Amino acid sequence: MNYSAFFILILLFAFQEPTYVKKANKTVNDSVFVVGDIIKIPTILFFPPTEYGEMNTITKDSLNAVGDFLLKYPNLTIEVTNHTDFRGSEEYNMRLSQEKARACVNFLTREKKIEPTKITPKGCGEAFLLIDEEEIKKVKTKKEKEALHQQNNRTELVVTGVD
Repeated sequence: MNYSAFFILILLFAFQEPTYVKKANKTVNDSVFVVGDIIKIPTILFFPPTEYGEMNTITKDSLNAVGDFLLKYPNLTIEVTNHTDFRGSEEYNMRLSQEKARACVNFLTREKKIEPTKITPKGCGEAFLLIDEEEIKKVKTKKEKEALHQQNNRTELVVTGVD
């Protein structure tokens, strides 16, 4: 391979969209799903936000809607992914996201009777940010910054199998 072809390959990979901007492409209102789809679900709030996996009524209401969706589509195998923002250490954020994802799966399997083989938890920590630190720094008010951080703090469903 000559150097110009190698350089072109490097450029092609360098300008690919980074993985952290991959956003949900489906909602619970859709009806056709394929492996790799990311399903946006109602916001799941944990209370207090710094406690691992503790759920309040709002959290349970959101998860009930997710459970109803999963019961409607028993052919799907799902990964519940939880994401954090970049505040806090990477280790803390990874542990927090793993505990939140696990709490969601535990609720769905125990309370909604979702088959445990159909749903797995995955904590992503701060690995897949929708909005990076530089973008958040550009915002002027504390309220606007917090709203952007909350977009990174999310729980999503990723389709890992369709029977």
